[in-house]
Amino acid sequence: MEFTGERMIPEYNKEQEIYLEHISRYIFASQFVKEKAVLDIACGSGYGADFLLKSGANKVYGVDISKESVDYCKKKYNDKKIDFLTGSVDNIPIANGELDVIVSMETLEHVDENAQIKFLAESKRVLSPNGILVISTPNSIIFPKGSPFHIKELDLKEFSSILKAKFKNVKLFYQDNIESNYIMSEDMLKIEILSEKPNLYARKINRLDPMESMYLIAVCSDSDL
Repeated sequence: MEFTGERMIPEYNKEQEIYLEHISRYIFASQFVKEKAVLDIACGSGYGADFLLKSGANKVYGVDISKESVDYCKKKYNDKKIDFLTGSVDNIPIANGELDVIVSMETLEHVDENAQIKFLAESKRVLSPNGILVISTPNSIIFPKGSPFHIKELDLKEFSSILKAKFKNVKLFYQDNIESNYIMSEDMLKIEILSEKPNLYARKINRLDPMESMYLIAVCSDSDL
């Protein structure tokens, strides 16, 4: 499968910022999947579904609208605990209440407003009563304009609103890249110690208003978070 810019493919993008951004989101999502039935919707090249399985999921489904992507995933990730299926976000090929967790990374912006609403309704259908949706999207206010693959981008208010219309509990998170370099004396390093580990010092080097974050991430459920 060739890299077109629509899907991140590790073997093409591993030395690039896009790789770090995507992998970071799946690392974040992995904390919810241990011993769970998980769906990676719009799974693309399949690396996310594979990562979630390796993070302890009992069963993973990878669904994508592209047959080429699904065929690629089936060939590359041949594991009986992963099923790759062709399907769309507004017609997910999974039975009612079968899933514990849905992971949807950079998907919403690829469909129109009606499909976004149907997607969230479909997510509720296939999730168990206590199921969790982990979802991300670029912030339309900050993200560079002109992507030929994006149909309806969302800002923070729009993203939060459509999620809260479907789920009782929504917790928002924000993702950004920071390039940094510093030279500090030992005294300067000790000004703000955020770790108890010997010789490890952490300082906050960036503070952004949530409205200004490049990517928006949410954890959603009808149960307590």
